[in-house]
Amino acid sequence: MPGWVEGWGGDGVKKVFDMTTCEVERYKRQMLHDGFTAEHQKRLRNSTVLLAGIGGIGGAIAYALAGAGVGRMILVHSGRLTESNLNRQTLMGERGVGYSRVTAAKARLEEFSSIVHIEAHDMEISDDSLYPLTEDVDLIIDARHNFEERRSLNRVAVSRKLPLLFAAMDSLELHVALFRHETTGC
Repeated sequence: MPGWVEGWGGDGVKKVFDMTTCEVERYKRQMLHDGFTAEHQKRLRNSTVLLAGIGGIGGAIAYALAGAGVGRMILVHSGRLTESNLNRQTLMGERGVGYSRVTAAKARLEEFSSIVHIEAHDMEISDDSLYPLTEDVDLIIDARHNFEERRSLNRVAVSRKLPLLFAAMDSLELHVALFRHETTGC
């Protein structure tokens, strides 16, 4: 089953690589599901996701994307990890308190999966900061908590004609919606 596919190398450069025996072994259970083939796995390996927000929801999403075999993740979040964050942010631990959240998240995700290329951007989210990061992105995921940043994510997704997955928590309720350019509302 190993074969040549296009994807992201560990150095962040898009290249053709061999789907290794290790990758085939790692992802074989998801490739056993009806309708999910090795070609779908190769598409995941060749995809790039921008994840804005790596808190409680964003951290869980990041783990799931890395576990599924997404080839490249661009993490965007500003600020340092605080003690009060630890009760809901499973992606980071006590050793990261006081340090950049995205740096801690990147280190944990690289420990979890060396296959996925991770870019970390400790920065405020705005139209201007996001636009250059979305040049080669296949999906934007909005896991932010404020409307100003959510509106920026939406404007950039519409401008780039990219799908936007919205995820938010309100108390103990999770809200999720997928917005697609010219197909759904925004």
